[in-house]
Order: sequence, then C-alpha cells, then structure tokens
Amino acid sequence: MKFLSRNSLQHSIFFFTLLIVFVPLVSLGIISYSKHTDNIVNNVKRADENTVDQIVANITFFLGDIHDLSLFIIQSSQAQNLLTSNYEKDSNAFLQEKRQVEELLVHLIGSKEYIKSIQVQDQSDILINTNGVNIPISNKEKQDLLKLNGKAAVIEGEDGPSIRYTRLVKNIHDITEVIGYITVELNLEYISDLFQTEDPETKDTYFW
Repeated sequence: MKFLSRNSLQHSIFFFTLLIVFVPLVSLGIISYSKHTDNIVNNVKRADENTVDQIVANITFFLGDIHDLSLFIIQSSQAQNLLTSNYEKDSNAFLQEKRQVEELLVHLIGSKEYIKSIQVQDQSDILINTNGVNIPISNKEKQDLLKLNGKAAVIEGEDGPSIRYTRLVKNIHDITEVIGYITVELNLEYISDLFQTEDPETKDTYFW
C-alpha cells in the first residue's frame, strides 16, 4: 500500500508538473503562431495593395500621357494642314504634308512603349497609320464620338485583341467642323505586364 501511495503521488506530481509546463508552452505556441500568421497575412495584403496602387498609377500616367499627346497632335499645324488640305491626295504637296505628319507621329511615340500605333483618318480615308495596319473607324464609332463632342473613347477591338483611344479632330479655326479622327492603339503586351508584375515596388466602349 505504501508503494502504491508513493507511486501514485509521484504520478500526480509528474502530471501536475507536466500540466504547469505544457499548457503555457502550448498557449505560447498558439499565440506565437497566430501572430506570425497575422504578420504574414498583413505583409501579403500590404504587398498586394502596393502592387494595385502601382498598377493604377501606371495606367493613370500613360492614359494621361496619351490624352496630352492626342491633344498635341490635334492642335498641331501639321495635322490641321493635312486634314484641311484641298490638294489632290496624289499630289506632291499633299504627300509632303502627309510625310511631315508621319515624321511627327513617329517622333512622338518613339520612346513610348505603351503605344503600338497612331492613326489619322479624315472623313472618308485613313491617311496615316504608323505601323501600316489600317483600322477604319466605323460609322457607329463616328456617331459615338460626335455625341462626345471632342471627348475620347476607349474601344475594345472586335476583330482581335486591341484597345484603341479614339477622338474627333476639329478645325481649330472653326470648332464646329469635324475634319477627322485620331486613333491611338495601345500596346497590350505592355499593359499585360503591368498586371502581371510581382514586385510591389515596382467588345466594350468606355467613355470619360
């Protein structure tokens, strides 16, 4: 009986000692794990937010830049002269004006990776496309642009993956006269790279 009592006492002491040591360790482990998990989640969340903020900043920047560039072209004397010219389209004078506008466009988009091409179209014909792939503006698009009265439209292509920034060109001497259209086609590979970045540092129509 004495042996059993002593053995039982030893077991009891061992159990309570284990309980006193084990429970705090488990609790501490759970708390540490929870804090560590929260830190990881918060870090991932901050990284995602930074990435989204950077993407938005990039898109806002190049759309603003395209807006300014289109205004510059519309108001340029070269584009205005080309679109208001009364010369025959195969005349040397007309071809000279066309060449001047082409040189201007190529110069403007030379360092802009997010621009694939720029197209200038009068009321009937495409006069210039910097990459040689003509995409005429449809009659519906023309009507939509007329309703916008000079504001731009971003149009998703129907014949393939493309996004085009399009707006009217008005005669700067008579703003009631529409003399043409300018289309800036965006580089989808460049835009796709913006959405695929992992570094936190680093057929619809939309109007605005």
